[in-house]
Amino acid sequence: MFARYALTFSRGAHRHGLLDAARSRGFATITDRSGFLLVADDDIPLLEAQDVLVVGQLFSRDGARLTTLGPILASSSTGGISPPALNRHWGNFVLFDASQEQPSLYRDPSGSVPVYHVRHGGEDFFVSDAEFAAGLGLLPDPRVDLTFAIHWLQFPFLRTRRCGLENVAEILPGVRYAKESTGAWIERAEWRPSQFLARRAAIFDPAEASRRLRETALATVAPQVTDRNVHLQLSGGLDSSIIAACLSEKGVEFEGVNFATRSADGDERRYARDVADSCGVTLRELVESGTPSLEAAAVSFRPATNPLLLPFQQAIDEAAREAGAGVLVDGAGGDNLFCYITSAAPILDAIWWSGPRAGLAAASDIATRADCTWWRLASATARRALRQRARWKEDRSLLRRGALLGRAEPHPWLEGLPRALPGKKEHVEALVHIQHFLDRGATGSIRSLHPLLAQPLLELCLQIPSWLWMRGGRDRAIARDAFHDLLPASVFARRSKGSLQGLLHRAFARLAPEMRDLLHSGELRRHRILDEPALNRAFAGASELRDDLQLRITELVALELWMQSWRSFDARRAARP
Repeated sequence: MFARYALTFSRGAHRHGLLDAARSRGFATITDRSGFLLVADDDIPLLEAQDVLVVGQLFSRDGARLTTLGPILASSSTGGISPPALNRHWGNFVLFDASQEQPSLYRDPSGSVPVYHVRHGGEDFFVSDAEFAAGLGLLPDPRVDLTFAIHWLQFPFLRTRRCGLENVAEILPGVRYAKESTGAWIERAEWRPSQFLARRAAIFDPAEASRRLRETALATVAPQVTDRNVHLQLSGGLDSSIIAACLSEKGVEFEGVNFATRSADGDERRYARDVADSCGVTLRELVESGTPSLEAAAVSFRPATNPLLLPFQQAIDEAAREAGAGVLVDGAGGDNLFCYITSAAPILDAIWWSGPRAGLAAASDIATRADCTWWRLASATARRALRQRARWKEDRSLLRRGALLGRAEPHPWLEGLPRALPGKKEHVEALVHIQHFLDRGATGSIRSLHPLLAQPLLELCLQIPSWLWMRGGRDRAIARDAFHDLLPASVFARRSKGSLQGLLHRAFARLAPEMRDLLHSGELRRHRILDEPALNRAFAGASELRDDLQLRITELVALELWMQSWRSFDARRAARP
């Protein structure tokens, strides 16, 4: 979900400045109370009571949407909303609480509603995005954080509180952010995956796991979709198909939209058609067209979509806008949630928790799924048992040695994991990994929703042992079994996965000279972050580069375009009279 807003707990001149800026821009949603000031888009979903404000949606555990904060406030004896009261609910939200002596906020584990802490003029502001903050005058002197730029590349897909600009920090999902009497803001992880990894909480019976997954998905997916004119990005894969089944079962009207590339690896229309027919919905089919280009990036706190994927993202967004979509729903995070991991780690989990027989059964399942020999699998299992990686995986390719950082920055979801089973550790890392992608394509014009990342689904899937997800040699087996009667046979039995690799290869071949020139004359080179000899060698053999190195170069380009957007922002501001 994407909702543009800015809030401050502060009083005084800066608060008045924010109010004046909002009024001059015609914002109708202005909540001005003693505890806080909120300015926002007209259609922002809000719940208000006393000095508490929720941006987004709140639900009870059974999926009933709260229309007031009364039930939660009434259960708290201390004023405001207590953590135990909040734990009996879930949703897509950020909660701002000014009812106590010191204010605080809490972002729910789904991460659907973004929140960034901006320091401006010695005061604290909390905003949804950079463009909105800049328009309200909250970013008068934006400076790119070079440590962020290096971290983005050296520790790929690890999203931490550090943002792209100095004096800006993101409040991560599951974190409570509270101000102390000293004026400092302190983070505390109220929700983290390690709370659901204990053996005593595990669901070892696959039938029970499937039953509970079905019940939880049906109770959580549809209630989140409250907008009219719902569009589902229906790829034809398992994850988006499960969302379609959940919406259809609950009577939610929606339209599917599918994007097909010109190459066979990215054409899943036959699967999407089967799902649409099964659910009785219209499917709008889009086919790759036009030529890719490197476009200037909009100002944002982090780099936007990989530029080679823009044709895909733009086609989906344009189709949704033309149809007047109120929300664009997708299956993002499904692979991560349903424990789609490809290592031998689940075998070790099975042995350590359930003994050798369970380990052999898990090995048989993984060998079938990977279509590999037992000898090769035994070798992979032994290597995985001996390799206990304590830190996030690095990628130092194409980076100058002298620019490298000493270590990755912490993420609260990775706390307590060194003692976790290796398969479960990979499951949690996958959930951290997906956070990197969730809002990279956000434009603000259409609300986006990733309903599979709802808190009840996160908690349940973490409790299911990693090896059960591979039963019968099938990936995401528990999810398949949970919805076997609601999925078309073609999707239920499908083992292949769609890919945009063909689109990426064609775009890379076309844009390689332009990307080379951009990187050779850009901000990354100016700040001496790149290994220029290695980059020259890569472009010299650009037509034969491995997929991972092509992806690496396009991420460099995404970062470069983002850094240049802020330099252009400074230039435009300096040019104003």
